[in-house]
Amino acid sequence: MYLEHPSYDYLDFTYSSYGEFDIHRDYIRVRIYNFWVLAGFPNYERDVFFEEGFIIFHNVISSKRTISEYIDQDREVMKPSYILNDYQHDSDSHNAYPCYLSGVFLTLNAWVDWDIVAKTITIEVANRDNAL
Repeated sequence: MYLEHPSYDYLDFTYSSYGEFDIHRDYIRVRIYNFWVLAGFPNYERDVFFEEGFIIFHNVISSKRTISEYIDQDREVMKPSYILNDYQHDSDSHNAYPCYLSGVFLTLNAWVDWDIVAKTITIEVANRDNAL
């Protein structure tokens, strides 16, 4: 199932964590765990929980990550943060969506604050029947 152009008003990533990610020239794909699509989103009459899926940002204008790596697996102490500017396209940002992901990225063992501006956003999950 694909949800295109999701409004962040109807997505809840409060208790989410993130897995592997791919950064390509025109898109970014991030695995996401434990998120909600809230009632009011088209075709959703009630809140629906998903254990896993992907958020895909297409036609990315910019991507900047602030990364705070944990020193150990207990995630109690962090190294100093650093910033990665993945890219800044000179494309027209008209009709682009500012997006913000924040949380633990399990593959990095780090807390990441990620600012992305993209023209299209897609959420991909196996199917709605797998929702809890």
